[in-house]
Amino acid sequence: MKRLSLASILCLLLALVGLGSCNDSSLRKDILGEWVGDPSTLKALEKITNGRAKFHSYNFIFKDETQGVLNLEYTMTSEKDGMVIDLRLAFAEPLTYSLLGGRLSFTLDQAAARVELLEYLINGKACLDLLREEAKDKDEQAIQEAYEKIKKEMEESVKEGMRESFGASAFEDLGNDIKVKDGVLSMRATDGVPLSFHRKKILGYNSTWTTLTNLSFGET
Repeated sequence: MKRLSLASILCLLLALVGLGSCNDSSLRKDILGEWVGDPSTLKALEKITNGRAKFHSYNFIFKDETQGVLNLEYTMTSEKDGMVIDLRLAFAEPLTYSLLGGRLSFTLDQAAARVELLEYLINGKACLDLLREEAKDKDEQAIQEAYEKIKKEMEESVKEGMRESFGASAFEDLGNDIKVKDGVLSMRATDGVPLSFHRKKILGYNSTWTTLTNLSFGET
């Protein structure tokens, strides 16, 4: 069997690099659009949080070959002073991403993040209803203003927590072995967990996510 010369090896390496570049170029076009996390992906995310968060949606919008938006909606449950607190939150944040060798990495723009508190329950009862019960002598406007203040403080607290959790906000090799086939985007997280998303055919304007994204970041 003939031994490969140094020149042959270099040619082979260049060919492999060229093949990877072609695949990335095709993937950059195929990945454009809105992708909705499948139920298996949402379950995988719940396991990652040890069940502390229940994910209702986890979506990506890739606007062009470098810019996108991460959208997610989830419920966090915690216990404090004998009370069970449930917070349902919508989170939207623009991102800059790159694809190289079938790997997805991105950087989040934390300064532009948007958080909306959709539901606030204490022991299964809406926080607003509890305020009404405790402030029967106050008018509805005062109660609404008090709730909006609580809501805003909660949203700011969640945003600050996100900043601390994400740290430097750069995610290297977030997804490996990325493929797009038959309207399905698949990848493996860095810990090997498979994640899949299906393409959203029509960008509707009735969903919480689309509304939040449009208000925060412009037309998608």
